[in-house]
Amino acid sequence: MDLWPNNSNVRARTLAEEFATDSFQNLLFSICRFYEVTGRYPEKITVVSFTFKETRFATMHAKALRWPSSKFLYVGIDPPKSTGFDLAESSKGESEHAAKPFESDPYGDH
Repeated sequence: MDLWPNNSNVRARTLAEEFATDSFQNLLFSICRFYEVTGRYPEKITVVSFTFKETRFATMHAKALRWPSSKFLYVGIDPPKSTGFDLAESSKGESEHAAKPFESDPYGDH
């Protein structure tokens, strides 16, 4: 699979954050990794994930990190229904389980 355009340096600039154990840490550690590599904090953050996770990332996590909403963009993308992906069931699981720890503690320390 060729994910990178010809003559692009995107692959060379692509880095992974491999230590997070939850969504809050994923966002936090990604900011830290960016700083580690570039020596500065990002000017803007864009998160791409399922639509049902938007509230958790944009409202809970970014707020807990005191990241300005004007510099945070969430792009929600869901697989087509033909894949068997059930948005209603996923949304239910999100509200009942995944987001719960962050409702009572912004850092998910449960």
